[in-house]
Amino acid sequence: MSIFQFDSLGYSERLQEAGVPQAQAAVHAKVMAEVLAESVAFPNDLVKLENMVTHKIETAQWKLATEIEKIRSDTTLLKYMVGIVITLQISVFFKLFFS
Repeated sequence: MSIFQFDSLGYSERLQEAGVPQAQAAVHAKVMAEVLAESVAFPNDLVKLENMVTHKIETAQWKLATEIEKIRSDTTLLKYMVGIVITLQISVFFKLFFS
């Protein structure tokens, strides 16, 4: 994650002005800074995430295209094989019934 700038001293002072004890305001400010640092997404983080997702999608598309091409070539081979078998069967059929 990117470095998050949070004015914990100013936040603590504002809490103290509102009547929160100093020790409690300091702990609250520290915890607030930790929570915000872990939960805020910055534009740079989003760009990294977008690049990672885009790369994974492109890789998956390439793998899918490769598999589809394999299936296409197998299907073409099967078409030719079925054509040859049908041709041979027709010749056997004619020999049986017309000779």
